[in-house]
Amino acid sequence: MLKEEFFNVCKHYTNKKSVIQNLWIEIKRCYSSSDRYYHNHMHLQHLFRDLLAVKQHINDWDSLLLALLYHDIIYDPTSKTNEEESAQLMVIRLSSIHIPSEKIKTCEMHVLATNNHITTTQPDTSFLLDADLAILGAPWPAYDAYSKQIRQEYIMYADTSYWEGRRAVLRKFLSQDRIYKTDHFFLFYERQAKKNIKKELAAIS
Repeated sequence: MLKEEFFNVCKHYTNKKSVIQNLWIEIKRCYSSSDRYYHNHMHLQHLFRDLLAVKQHINDWDSLLLALLYHDIIYDPTSKTNEEESAQLMVIRLSSIHIPSEKIKTCEMHVLATNNHITTTQPDTSFLLDADLAILGAPWPAYDAYSKQIRQEYIMYADTSYWEGRRAVLRKFLSQDRIYKTDHFFLFYERQAKKNIKKELAAIS
């Protein structure tokens, strides 16, 4: 369904099906890399599912869907510029199908916001950021699987440095008044997310 939605959105701007197909092939290839244990095509499917649930509240669905697909297209756990590089590639690809520059800027804003999940006043961006963190509020078995997948993506780091960084990330989440920016995600995920994070912290401290 995600593929079909991508094609439907792109068809608003170009009638060249072969170009759209090539864009999709690239997206699928990038998210199917063997070293992606969590940030893969399934991650995109989960975000898409969660955003569909709030589609009626989203102002610009086309821009949000495109940002969803490109937000992790460049993913290197050792790099601090993944979001910037993903946004740069997205701008090139969206320009190739003649999406208006203002809409591309909106997509770029969404993707760049996923860097450290910065505070935003844009409701659509908040929905994307919350969907990106929905896994934190999943039932414990799913959360536990996610935490193990993240460790696999960062396997190049020794346990000491990895767990130190992981504890810092988890504690940062708990220090916030609320993890989720939108009422929808707060209602459905906040309580379980904090429970999961505390449980993982207890296990790795």
